[in-house]
Amino acid sequence: ELNSLIKIDLQYNSLSSLPESIGNLRFLKVLNLTDNPLKELPESIGKLMNLEDISLENCHLHYLPNSIGQLKDLKNLNLSWNRLKNLPNSFENLVKLNYLSLVKNQFTEFPKVISGLKSLNYLNLMKNRLKNLPDSI
Repeated sequence: ELNSLIKIDLQYNSLSSLPESIGNLRFLKVLNLTDNPLKELPESIGKLMNLEDISLENCHLHYLPNSIGQLKDLKNLNLSWNRLKNLPNSFENLVKLNYLSLVKNQFTEFPKVISGLKSLNYLNLMKNRLKNLPDSI
């Protein structure tokens, strides 16, 4: 058991899933899973209460678990090059999030939950299928 890990870099592997036990890494602050064919994340990802930085670039994700909203300390989130069409409502609970990259996903509408992220100072929605922007932007 590697319960005292603070950072895990698993980018450029062939991981198709993560074990539910990933949620036991309660001291984890940085998780890099870039370029893994995950398709989905376990609900236990929401137990990583100290997580500040997560990179899920090019992980073939179609959706995010609702538990992602439990990551109250999350500051940086890279979800570029996935297949996301929307974000869960719990996303609005990411009150410390200041960096969000959603490049090259499948959004056709601006995700409404982003409008409530008051700490957000960087947002990239390049190469999506957005048709309009909300007045709240």
